[in-house]
Amino acid sequence: MNIICIVVCLLSVYLHFFSNIDMQIQQILFSEGSWLISPEDAFFNFFFYLLPKIIVVCCALACLFFLLFTKFKNRELKVTTRVGLIVVVLCICLYPVFINFLKEIIRQPCPRDLKYFGGQYGGSLLSYFLQRGEIRCFPGAHASAPFSLISFKYLFTDDYNRALFLIVILPIATLISLYQVFRGVHFVSDTVFTAFGAWVFADYAYKLVEKSYAVIYSSPRE
Repeated sequence: MNIICIVVCLLSVYLHFFSNIDMQIQQILFSEGSWLISPEDAFFNFFFYLLPKIIVVCCALACLFFLLFTKFKNRELKVTTRVGLIVVVLCICLYPVFINFLKEIIRQPCPRDLKYFGGQYGGSLLSYFLQRGEIRCFPGAHASAPFSLISFKYLFTDDYNRALFLIVILPIATLISLYQVFRGVHFVSDTVFTAFGAWVFADYAYKLVEKSYAVIYSSPRE
């Protein structure tokens, strides 16, 4: 699965810099000088921007509190559960940081920044990357929060419950992430990179935590 996700991430980079598909999609969403969803719409801003961030932060705090609570109360957790909780906290906290780091390096304009959509930038996206401008759009930081919840799959030990969780969370995370696309803040490729990158990030975080836990505590698998 990691190989597929990496390939899709590379494909999204290609779509962003060397393809016109991103622009064609944004042109569909932009009509008569306005986006499909107004950037000033308070209802959508709360439910698709502020609320998801609050939920993600609460999830991280809940997992961290549970880890500390069981530690101080000397209550034993299964190794798989403890490792899963650590992975969730790490992904929720570090994946958005990683995405923002990439944004700082890549520095791309958003759709709303382009002259075609009423902005000021008129060059190609690749030339903008080479010139290192001040606008930061690729990849999508907003999408990093909901997709970091993919890490919760490691709290499930059986494939059925893990698949059921992903069937529920992935459409929700996708809808939240596409909100930024509908209001002209991100291209589709921005969200695609962040979504599939989250899967890779979570898998490598799990492998690292699992290996570190085994080395430090020498705990047998349960």
